Amino acid sequence: MMALTKKERDDYERMRTALKRIATGYMTLKQIERDAEKRIGLSYREVLEMAYENIRDDARDAVRGVRAASGAASQQQEG
Repeated sequence: MMALTKKERDDYERMRTALKRIATGYMTLKQIERDAEKRIGLSYREVLEMAYENIRDDARDAVRGVRAASGAASQQQEG
């Protein structure tokens, strides 16, 4: 196995951090339904919309500047 470059390590850590934030950093649907108005002062629909946009932004930021893998290894992962 080849060693990762500093950029590859940084990219990996950025993606890992974003995935952890997406997996654990947002309220569950039940929490939003139960607490949205009193905790945030917004309707259920508004909070869902904001959460959806934030998750997309987190994912977009995580992969920004990351090149797709090339060669046989990437073809095996895709297929």
